[in-house]
Amino acid sequence: YVSSYDLALIHSGLGQKEKCFEWLNRAFEIHDGWMIYITVDPRWQSLRSDARFSHVVRRVGLPVQQFAVRQPEAEAKLESSSAESNVNAPSGRQTMIDTADRTIEKKALVPSTSQSIAARIKRHKIAVTAVIILAGLLIAAFVYSALTAKTRAIDSLAVLPFQNVGSDPNTEYLSDGLTESIIYSTSRLSNLKVIPRSSVFRYKSQEIDPQTAGHQLGVSAVMTGRVIQRGDDLSISAELIDVRDNRLLWGRQYTRKMADILAVQEEIAKEISEKLRTLTNEEKKQLAKRYTDNAEAYQLYLKGRYYWNKRTRDGYKKATEHFEQAIDKDPSYALAYAGVADCYNVLPSYGILSPKESIPKGRAAATRALELDDKLAEAQTSLAYVKYQYEYDWREAENEFKRALELNPNYATAHQWYALEMAGMGRSEEGIQEIKRAQDLDPLSL
Repeated sequence: YVSSYDLALIHSGLGQKEKCFEWLNRAFEIHDGWMIYITVDPRWQSLRSDARFSHVVRRVGLPVQQFAVRQPEAEAKLESSSAESNVNAPSGRQTMIDTADRTIEKKALVPSTSQSIAARIKRHKIAVTAVIILAGLLIAAFVYSALTAKTRAIDSLAVLPFQNVGSDPNTEYLSDGLTESIIYSTSRLSNLKVIPRSSVFRYKSQEIDPQTAGHQLGVSAVMTGRVIQRGDDLSISAELIDVRDNRLLWGRQYTRKMADILAVQEEIAKEISEKLRTLTNEEKKQLAKRYTDNAEAYQLYLKGRYYWNKRTRDGYKKATEHFEQAIDKDPSYALAYAGVADCYNVLPSYGILSPKESIPKGRAAATRALELDDKLAEAQTSLAYVKYQYEYDWREAENEFKRALELNPNYATAHQWYALEMAGMGRSEEGIQEIKRAQDLDPLSL
């Protein structure tokens, strides 16, 4: 699949306007996802004064005025203003001269040398006293911080990629999936910033000190773990470290059967969450919630996420297959439907399928996921993506994004895609706020 939007740009660059608008209208008709950036894409600069371009922009549902070119009347006003400024310049310069004269007169009233020395000594004493007081306050703050370090609440967490000790590539999905599942579970806790997968997985296969990683990620606590699979036996060890003073908060080893992987993931998430804070009843319910009771479906879902995160043609194909197999095992598995939606929604951006072939399937999967679980922020975000990328329904897309962020304020992808919608609509300040929030939540994501 070759984007009609890109073909229009090529013809524009070649100066072939008729062909350019032919492909641009084609891009609108097939709902090419890149059309949402038409008002902010600088490559369209040469066509923005063309009435046909404004017509296409209106069809997409975007404001035309945000890229309006300067009109001759505006140029004339600017020139007129400039001329008026030049006419008034002499009187302005005279005002500056008068001000300078008054300043010189004031400077003539200089105090005597002895008075000046006395004033300097007085100022020096005041400055020294201020420095002593400030130093005392800093020392007191440091002592207080040291004494209360053990009782300070942990407000941020990074779950580093669990190490696949066996180094078997066929079981790597397990260590990655376990990491991602714990991130997902803990990110639903209120007032706890959990670093998303895209940032922490930069440390995958690296020998890095947890305290160093914690400081780089700007968190209070870091979790590390190791996974060993031998046949049907599963061994998992995990540690939770307060990186502010390099103190071990919690550590445990689990020996289970593969069929018990769901229970192990839930147990780890619950135990570290209880170590971080006192949980509310609602948070306990969130942590205890299971999206499937089928261990096979869960493993297929983990494999789907593993391949989806590879961001390749083959990866998306395998991810879709595994998500759909998970649904076959458990038709009520909402997260698996959300995975299918994520796959089909991004395929046009990678030139794998056309929007008309792919996006309706993504919309159907996201809708089904929300029918099964209307509090799934990921599915809500996928639906918002369809609304503005494919349907050009900007208002409804914004409502969907707001709903997703109400469900999970820490979901960086929702903030990122919401920022893109804001940019497309010309609401730059709001877009910048959203993308900064996404960056704060996911600081190392590229």
